[in-house]
Amino acid sequence: MNRARRKFLTLAAVTGVAGAAGFYRFAAPPGHVRGIVAALPDEMRDGSILALGRELLETRFRDTPPEALAVELRLAPFLGGGEPLRQAIKDRIRDDYRNGAVNAVRGWMLSDTEQRLAALAASMERL
Repeated sequence: MNRARRKFLTLAAVTGVAGAAGFYRFAAPPGHVRGIVAALPDEMRDGSILALGRELLETRFRDTPPEALAVELRLAPFLGGGEPLRQAIKDRIRDDYRNGAVNAVRGWMLSDTEQRLAALAASMERL
């Protein structure tokens, strides 16, 4: 395969994936949000985590609907639930810590994934 064709195919693939992700972002059903929240680890169900989630909804994720938070977590392939979804959540959190995607929130060190999950759980209280 020549270089120009390979470059074109790569660009087409990236554009297709980005387009599909954009479409999914606006089409993510609320049921996906409930599925993710149902699979949260027990430690994420603590009242203090929910309080942090409420705070994050008012600050960092103020303009982000729950469906968008769910999409940003990149958990769609695991939405069948059960252990694969729980493991995917743990893997995302571990990867965030490994990659330094961690921020302090009211004295808690939370990964980006934990922050989104906390906000998502808190958003379910509003429904």
